[in-house]
Amino acid sequence: MLKLLQTGTYSSWNKGDAAMQLSLRQLVRHRWPDSRVTISAPFPDHDVALYGDDAVVSSGRRSATRILAQFARVAAWRVMRDRDPERAEAILAADEELAAMAEADVVVDLSGDMLTDDYGPHVALSHYHPLILAHALERPVYVCAQSIGPFRQTGPLARFLLQRCAAITVRDALSLDNLADIDLQTPTPRQSADLAFLLEPVDDDRVRELWQRAGRDPDGPAPLGVSVSGIVQQRHDGARDADQPAFAETMAAALDEVAARWDVPVVFVSHVTGPTEDKDDRVISREVASHMSAEVTVVTDDLRPDEVKGLIGTCRAFIGARMHANIAALSTGVPIVALSYSHKTPGIMATWGLEDRVIDAAHVDGPTLTKALDALLGSEDEVRATMAARRDDVLAGSRSNLDEIDAILASAHATSDT
Repeated sequence: MLKLLQTGTYSSWNKGDAAMQLSLRQLVRHRWPDSRVTISAPFPDHDVALYGDDAVVSSGRRSATRILAQFARVAAWRVMRDRDPERAEAILAADEELAAMAEADVVVDLSGDMLTDDYGPHVALSHYHPLILAHALERPVYVCAQSIGPFRQTGPLARFLLQRCAAITVRDALSLDNLADIDLQTPTPRQSADLAFLLEPVDDDRVRELWQRAGRDPDGPAPLGVSVSGIVQQRHDGARDADQPAFAETMAAALDEVAARWDVPVVFVSHVTGPTEDKDDRVISREVASHMSAEVTVVTDDLRPDEVKGLIGTCRAFIGARMHANIAALSTGVPIVALSYSHKTPGIMATWGLEDRVIDAAHVDGPTLTKALDALLGSEDEVRATMAARRDDVLAGSRSNLDEIDAILASAHATSDT
């Protein structure tokens, strides 16, 4: 039986994170029906509702005490494994993440865009932790379909860890440049595509039910979908001049103007709903909506990623600050403008030939927003044609991520046969 351990996840409150995890599990189970996929999760009590009781173990990477304890256990295991194998096994068995990692055929790291210094070295170090553990336990590590880098403070450590991985795929060309900057030569990284592109949305009946629960007529005009986030609000408001309007007011005014001109209702769909209020997109969604006079709906239910994708897929057009909300739009053929606060967004939009549909969130203003949305709504067919021309290649790139697992398993079998 194939055993995989997925590391790097944050939580299923983040629908993009959950979409990647679910997509990988579905792909693995389709190719290897007799397989077990376990997710190492920092918030296991919450995540079991989505992934299942038998599929989640508690991750130690967000606890300094647990990190030190895990390092000590792995060090003890390395000392004892030859002289007293049973005791060595018991040392790992006392920590459920280490136990799952030790018996995994492949450790798949799927953290989205956390292998970078962009969010601070402390965040990068927490995501390096499972890589360190897996290498110390001598398990093959596959860094799968991520945006990686840029690196400033932690570049040497990143190179040390990444060059010991069995395989690396990235989801954008900018990541290849970042890896070249730290002189990573082996394993050779390959560009694939984000796994969340493959997540199937819920069916039409469920979408209708969800719209009705949100207080919107599912047979009404297709809306302009909006994804905003506190991160974008902070970046914008932190960079604006004192005489410029705040992000919520800027966004509201632009959406009102566009909604009136194009006679389109507006809906806010949240792609992150926790674990704390400052990370809940519904908060900033309500704030923007409170400044608006146009017809507006804020979806407040805490939905599954396939449910959110189903709603986004019925929109006329979409403007998104959350990258995986944008991925939901791209993979369902919805014309899109992306609000970018990280290199991951322009990188992925370029994959679809839409690099000119990206706005820098930190410096966005009302005229820029309205111009971009007017251009989008005025060229819907052209944008859809551009997306359709790239779709098959992007989805094939997503599916190709499993080829690396195949190669890792084949290499392990060849080694065991010699």
